[in-house]
Amino acid sequence: MSAPDLSIELLRSLSDTLGEQVLAGGADPSYDACAALLPELLGYTFLANEAASEVIYVAPDGTLGVAATESGPARLDQVLFDPRRHLPADARPTNAARRLIGGYMPGIDYSFKDTRLGYGWQELAFIAPAAAELYVSFRVARGAGGEATVSFRAGAEGLTPISPEWFRDRRREFEAHWQQVFADAMRLEAPAEAKVLNASLASLARAFVTHDGPKPRYGVGLYRDPKHNHFPPATIGTANACVEWNLLDRARAHLDYYLDNAVRADGTFDYYGPAVSEYGQLLDAVARYARRSRDAAWLRARVPVIERIIGLLLALRRHSQETHPRDDPRHGLLLGSPEADTRDQVGYYYAGSIWAWRGWLEVARAYALLGGDALRRRAADLGAECQSLRTDIDSSLEKSIIRTTSPIFVPPAPGIAHPFESMTADPVASYTNYRYWPEMLSADYLLPEWHDAIIAYRASHGGELLGTTRFLDRLDDWPYAHHACGLLLRGRVRHFLLGFYGHLAIHHTRGTFMAYEQVAIRGKAARSYVTDYCVPAQLVTPLLAKWMLVFEEPDADVLWLCRATPRRWLAPGPRVHVDRATTRWGPVSVSLEPKSQSVVHARIQLPRADFPAQVRLCLRRPGAAPLRSVTVNGHHHADFDPQAEAIRLHHPQATTLEIVAQ
Repeated sequence: MSAPDLSIELLRSLSDTLGEQVLAGGADPSYDACAALLPELLGYTFLANEAASEVIYVAPDGTLGVAATESGPARLDQVLFDPRRHLPADARPTNAARRLIGGYMPGIDYSFKDTRLGYGWQELAFIAPAAAELYVSFRVARGAGGEATVSFRAGAEGLTPISPEWFRDRRREFEAHWQQVFADAMRLEAPAEAKVLNASLASLARAFVTHDGPKPRYGVGLYRDPKHNHFPPATIGTANACVEWNLLDRARAHLDYYLDNAVRADGTFDYYGPAVSEYGQLLDAVARYARRSRDAAWLRARVPVIERIIGLLLALRRHSQETHPRDDPRHGLLLGSPEADTRDQVGYYYAGSIWAWRGWLEVARAYALLGGDALRRRAADLGAECQSLRTDIDSSLEKSIIRTTSPIFVPPAPGIAHPFESMTADPVASYTNYRYWPEMLSADYLLPEWHDAIIAYRASHGGELLGTTRFLDRLDDWPYAHHACGLLLRGRVRHFLLGFYGHLAIHHTRGTFMAYEQVAIRGKAARSYVTDYCVPAQLVTPLLAKWMLVFEEPDADVLWLCRATPRRWLAPGPRVHVDRATTRWGPVSVSLEPKSQSVVHARIQLPRADFPAQVRLCLRRPGAAPLRSVTVNGHHHADFDPQAEAIRLHHPQATTLEIVAQ
């Protein structure tokens, strides 16, 4: 079958044929396996710093330029540097390697070759961390003919030649800055797959340079228009990713800015189309930061604005209770918009009510942990509201679920009489697939039967490609972290890994790890982006990378370690190590050292000797027999599941746990 025919078949298929192909061999999904199945994604990247600097766009051929407007797609209206001006007229790149400086820093390291002429050239470019100055180095080599390097600084006065030594000094300053940015971040060592760490750090760094300090920006190109700045997921995603990667000061700064500047006196967000679910998600992000940082003073100072948001949601609930009788499936649910694009389609979407429940619940827990008597009493009131809301949501779902299909159909809102024929049949189905359902899963609210049904229906009705999210005739993965969280909550490890590597391989550019809001499925030599880069799409990878290694159950004191570690990572060889991983019980570290195919040494470092949660360590070894014996600190340990490859440690009474499993 030709490539164009394959693309058409992919668009028509109700099953994830490429995902099934990756999973069929029995091995865990990998980046290479996913990347081999679709053409490469090509598009621009950009350079910026963390201050309010100008954005410099980088074309795939290395051309650097700026856009004249913030209200349209990214394009180079003014060229600052054109590599062709420094090459022979007949030079044509036939091979390209596009990378980032240091593997993850927000500066480019592009190399090109012309095999016909024997030319090769390398372009380095970055923006200085503290000033809006662009630095460029361009080196050309031609076989035995030697090489030449030119370097430039671009500022308000234009492009100025500088010495190679000056460029090297500025590059050292640039690299030292970004090393310092991540000095206290969670550390990940996975020698078998350095790409995961580079992609995670690159994604965090790109999000940081998208924003103007703590002032949020949704993206670049079309999404650099100021009207998008207060799109809540840009701040929520950044704050949550910073919390997960132990960048707590940054998380607090982004939350502070949004709470001070984007929440109105009535609790509404200063944005043209906030979704009801986003109010609950912001409450959850606030509580997540507070519980992991144990910053009680900050939480208490933020109570007034937190209560404004809670009050808004309570008012929506009271209106619904007064408007609809108890036997109406809309009774008690929160009326509002489900998405900025569909802000005119106001309804009683389950994602909004479910996330209001989750937001109240997490704030109540933060109040109870960090507040005084008054906040503990408020926590009890919120807990009662959660119970009441849960009764109404469950009643509505029981009335609305369609059980004549297999799997059952869980609608995104009451009043939907017929299941979707496919998840791309129309805009309602596509919006359900890409956002409404994933948000219903990530709140960890649904009964297991309902949760599993959504996962199965999406996968069997044209909702996925290599585990990622289909939207009409393209891919749209910016909310994918919600779906991936839902998979991990139910222990769907291989499905989670398929989506993780699928997203990294086909929703990011190779080497530069640029993630756009939407990308094309079809393409011959390469695929293109459909809509511009945005922060939430960029942050999917670091969120999932943290969860595959350190993952907390929201409503139980259970900490999973290495729950979704790819099996190949535990092949005999170098250790896998995670350090400074944040949890609500404090920072945790874990090391896995495969001594042989059947023997693994593990070391877990806990923040306290009387650790209050159960720890579950998963050892997903490649091709090994089920676990037969486990020792913990030299003593025989009998509580492990040989088939699930999980060792259960109930409230460990030591800060260091040395484990030998075979």
